[in-house]
Amino acid sequence: MTREEFEAGLRRDGFQEIIEGRMEPNQARPVHHHTWETRGMVLEGVFRLTCEGSEQAHLPGEIFTMAADREHTEASGPEGAVFVVGRKRS
Repeated sequence: MTREEFEAGLRRDGFQEIIEGRMEPNQARPVHHHTWETRGMVLEGVFRLTCEGSEQAHLPGEIFTMAADREHTEASGPEGAVFVVGRKRS
């Protein structure tokens, strides 16, 4: 799936805000939550999400999701990470 196709799907599914996110190499973000539902696709690097003790590493082209108000951490691999993310507020 291309970035354009992914973004079109986000808009079709009601995600109001679409942004590009970046993380520096080996960057880690502490436990936090968002007040919106998230759906993203990794464009470059490795993006790791850990929620409820389960870590998932996402590679380029892979899609990740996170429900609103779920505590989680985010981390990148040695090359950093670039991803496009849609946010849907209830």
